[in-house]
Amino acid sequence: MAKAEEIRMTETSRFSDHHEALSEPLRVTDGTPLPPSSPRKVGLRRKEQVRAVETRQAIMEAALEEFAQNGFDAASVRNIAKRTGLQHSLITYHFHSKDLLWRAVAEDAHSQIRAQWEHLETGIDALSPIDRIARRYCAFLRFTIEHPHFHQFMSRESSPGSPRLPWMVETLLRPSMALVLPDIRLAQETGALPAGNPVLIHYMLVGMASAFSSLSDEIELSAGITIADGQAVEDYVSIFSAFALAFRDPVGG
Repeated sequence: MAKAEEIRMTETSRFSDHHEALSEPLRVTDGTPLPPSSPRKVGLRRKEQVRAVETRQAIMEAALEEFAQNGFDAASVRNIAKRTGLQHSLITYHFHSKDLLWRAVAEDAHSQIRAQWEHLETGIDALSPIDRIARRYCAFLRFTIEHPHFHQFMSRESSPGSPRLPWMVETLLRPSMALVLPDIRLAQETGALPAGNPVLIHYMLVGMASAFSSLSDEIELSAGITIADGQAVEDYVSIFSAFALAFRDPVGG
């Protein structure tokens, strides 16, 4: 809460400084290049940028939790403001409607997944298709563990008739699927994955990868295993990877 209060105070100060800057008269020069900004001004701008990033991320995390727990219709921007300790007006300044905020949360989550996939790109072309698949879906698995509200957020919009599902499919899900389907097909051609519709294999892997997160409460109650246990997470990643690679060497040689 101390961090949220710090963000709230600095954000309020930022808006005050912004309005003061707008009130200063513009100065026209004779064409001579303006002198470079002082180190102090550059430092202040950098701090301002860091605060803006921290504020946005705090809003994204709180909104993800709010939408996941309550669903879009019952979710409240005021509740999100309470979760962050920010003023309601600051959130509506950044995101003009609840729908735009929901879309920003969805885009932010999927951009983090893609960023993790891009981080794996170095040297990935030298790997076999099935090894590339295992790496990408294991990265997705770890993302679901680190963001336990993600699965519930997505599941709420997968219900029939959701007005946001078509946008999510076209904007986020199909582009992500397009990145992995070529390797799934290549792995099928070599026998490293079973034959069948590659889209169904994709969703099977997504389901396996997200099961530990989506069923975390049930798993904890039934077996005493929690996603907060780092060793349990590593065990699940190893088991998942073994399943994904099970067909890699079908002849056993």
